[in-house]
Amino acid sequence: MRLYHVNLFLTTVFLCLSAAYSQNFETGDNSTVIGCSSHCSFRDEDLSCYNTTLQFFEHILLGHMRHYVSVQMNIDQWNRRHQKDYKPDFVGMKERSTKRLLSFLREDDVITKETVTTVVSELMEQVAERSDHLISWTPHYR
Repeated sequence: MRLYHVNLFLTTVFLCLSAAYSQNFETGDNSTVIGCSSHCSFRDEDLSCYNTTLQFFEHILLGHMRHYVSVQMNIDQWNRRHQKDYKPDFVGMKERSTKRLLSFLREDDVITKETVTTVVSELMEQVAERSDHLISWTPHYR
């Protein structure tokens, strides 16, 4: 019986250590925070800090645009499956999204209202083109 308790204890310790280490493993699309720095300065010898930070945020921006399009497509696809007389309203979706995003802008923001309007319009064009019928796969991006 004592050997059983020792084995149970060792198994528990092993599983706890495995869980602790697994929390540090990079998941998702394996994007890392490498290259993102808030310590870049105009006193730096070259632009390498800014360039790697820019590359990081470009990667993140593209990922967020993909997620935005996928979620909007999923909303349309859900409606196609759950509303009997569903008529897509991509213009309304675009207007509601634009209004929400504009409400997040601050006075003297580095992003303008025109930028928000243009980006949402372009992304919603992608949604309308790709979700113009009932599709069998769930749009997503990993």
